[in-house]
Amino acid sequence: MKVFIVRKNKYFLVIFIFIFLFLSCRKITEPILSLHNYKIVFTSGDNNQYDLYTIDLNDFKTTQLTFNGKSTSAQRSPDGKHIYFNSNGDICRMDLDGSNLINLTHSSSFEYEFSISSDGEKIAFVSDRVKKANELYRTEIFLMDLNGNASPFRISYSKYYSQFPCFSADGQLIAYESFDYDSVKFSIHFYSIIDSSDTIITPKGSSQGFPVFSPDGKYLSYFSWDDMKLYLLDLQSMNRKKLIYGREQEFSADGKFLYFLSTGIGGLDVFRYDILTDEIKNITNSEWQENTFDVTPDNQKIVFGAFLKADSSFISQIFIKNINFDQINRLTNGEGSKYKPVFFFY
Repeated sequence: MKVFIVRKNKYFLVIFIFIFLFLSCRKITEPILSLHNYKIVFTSGDNNQYDLYTIDLNDFKTTQLTFNGKSTSAQRSPDGKHIYFNSNGDICRMDLDGSNLINLTHSSSFEYEFSISSDGEKIAFVSDRVKKANELYRTEIFLMDLNGNASPFRISYSKYYSQFPCFSADGQLIAYESFDYDSVKFSIHFYSIIDSSDTIITPKGSSQGFPVFSPDGKYLSYFSWDDMKLYLLDLQSMNRKKLIYGREQEFSADGKFLYFLSTGIGGLDVFRYDILTDEIKNITNSEWQENTFDVTPDNQKIVFGAFLKADSSFISQIFIKNINFDQINRLTNGEGSKYKPVFFFY
């Protein structure tokens, strides 16, 4: 009888070990990095020397794209074939391999924070070209055609500065944030491409900013300085829904989700709000301090920059994970911060 019990226990032990190893192997082989024909473009550097790099997710080869030490903030073109970015105070465009570099703006002023229309024909950007000699800071929004030689023209007229332009899905509106020095309030404006009208959509007495249109044209997300919360504005009913504290928000490609940074376990994590179900979920759930991120169009993978708290210099590195699994893979190492990663499909 004792022999039977021992053998029985051995069988249970063998089965337990098998299950444990099977689950462990499953975790190791989760399809975290199975992203064929995808590249990630990111900014890397320190001591005010920054350039753009790319990681090919087929072989994880890293390639430097710019070499002037003054290139940052890569953004994907609507067709996914070009990289728009800031370089030495101008806005530039190049192919995914770094070739065919052109300057879109040519000014002694500082141009940045740009948005490209969904058809790729127009660009809205922030510029300090209106700043007078006696002003420490002054920026406005400018609009420029990308398919011709037309000069940029001013579309905002604030009492101090305007920033964060964003095209609507149909390209007919540009939302932007404006600050009024007298009232010390932020307001969100809608500029119409069709008739050049400018409408303030912020309720009187409120302070709101950081507007972002959804790709399906149904919503606008913004941040309220009044209660430090993100809001979702239905553009048809104009009803507003309060979410939670968050920033750096962006909609998914299908418009079904809103991703944003909010307070998590180790500091700031990336969260996802499901517009249909109202569910808010911590996506990265890491021990680090996330700063920037991007999500694949199918909402399956996320790449993000995060400050490593264990590092006294707060160096940022790039990480990637499958949204449906817990495992996180680190993509970069070495000195200098890496941040603002963007997915590109080729």
